[in-house]
Amino acid sequence: MIDNRTLEPTEKIIADTLSSFSENDIRKLADLQEADPIYTVDHLEIDFSASFAVGICIGIRPDRSKELLHSNYPKHILYNLHLYRYLLSEFRKQGIGTGIDIKPKMLHLMGIFPKKYENDYLNRFVRPILDEFETKFQLELCTGIGFPAFSHIQLKNSYKTAEFAFGLYFFEHRPVLELQKINQFFNATLEDYDSYVEEATKAILTKSPDVLNKIERVIDIIGRIHYGNSKAVRMRTMDYTGDLASKLRRYHLLECDFFEMQNELQMKVTNSMSMAELKFHIHEHYKQLIAQIYNGSHPDSKILIERVQKYIRENFMEELSMKELSEIACVSPNYFSHMFKNETGINYKTYLTNIRLEKAVELLMESDSKLYEICERVGYKNVRTFVDAFKKKYHVSPAAYKKSMRSKNHSLQNSVPAADRP
Repeated sequence: MIDNRTLEPTEKIIADTLSSFSENDIRKLADLQEADPIYTVDHLEIDFSASFAVGICIGIRPDRSKELLHSNYPKHILYNLHLYRYLLSEFRKQGIGTGIDIKPKMLHLMGIFPKKYENDYLNRFVRPILDEFETKFQLELCTGIGFPAFSHIQLKNSYKTAEFAFGLYFFEHRPVLELQKINQFFNATLEDYDSYVEEATKAILTKSPDVLNKIERVIDIIGRIHYGNSKAVRMRTMDYTGDLASKLRRYHLLECDFFEMQNELQMKVTNSMSMAELKFHIHEHYKQLIAQIYNGSHPDSKILIERVQKYIRENFMEELSMKELSEIACVSPNYFSHMFKNETGINYKTYLTNIRLEKAVELLMESDSKLYEICERVGYKNVRTFVDAFKKKYHVSPAAYKKSMRSKNHSLQNSVPAADRP
């Protein structure tokens, strides 16, 4: 049996709610939530020989609801609950559904329709109620339609999929979302994501004219990977923008005041109510940021190589590939080798080796670290390779070098008159 009792939360009640808000409204909210008992899925009694059921979630369109929230959050909740009870009364009045749950963000009900209208129930019964509501209250709605249920065992699935469909507004940006009519192919992989991220980073470093398109492709694939989970989309987007910022700072392309811009972007991503809004914020952020990075003329070769040398001195203990260093110089790997040698007289590998060995000598003479410890601290994974490189530069082993230098220092100290010794 379907409860056809009607409620009468009219425009007057809604207007009263909006015109004044007091502490008593908290009690009104509790009373409103308990004023009319609603069914659970397990307790629905439906004659499936003549009818079918479908889960339906209806809420104020998320982006519109967000605007209302800024004015007065408690009033917003009361307002929404009044509106949803109005919608519920319309479904009950026509005998085509009953409430399952009423939340601040949505009305969750189970629509029950004659089987003969299986292919037309939405246009015949649901849309007229939605259209009348939007006209009456001048508010746009979002509606999620779950999979139809033709037996009691399918009811819970219909209930759950309705809420999932409602959440797809973030991705589809359509007012009515029927889950069974949404075609989404889950063919994006994390390998694709990594590839797009690399292309976008390279586009920034090489000043590619389509750099913004490359960044938008990264956001698109994030949406495809996490389709149906807006929280995961926001989280991965924030991870991506944060990682990119860190990389650009390592390459000395960002100034310290960038943190304020990054924090502002993170806030906008967190509060985005749709993929379209999120992508807009990403586009505007990087449009401004890239203009700052590219401001002025392209640095000459000397400045670019100085940037690379500084990076090597700060990160010599890491594995530094030609690809990574060429990205810092914003040139191709092949041209980078030529440019580095032209500016310094040696290739980048020799420069890196010299930096590492200079640090090794410092550790050798000023500490009692073991050879394998020094080896690891200056970026060598293999002691044999380290010793060979050391011998090639200094013509003796590390141990012999240390012994020779200490002996030389001792001789110098002995040659100084005792009265002049410290």
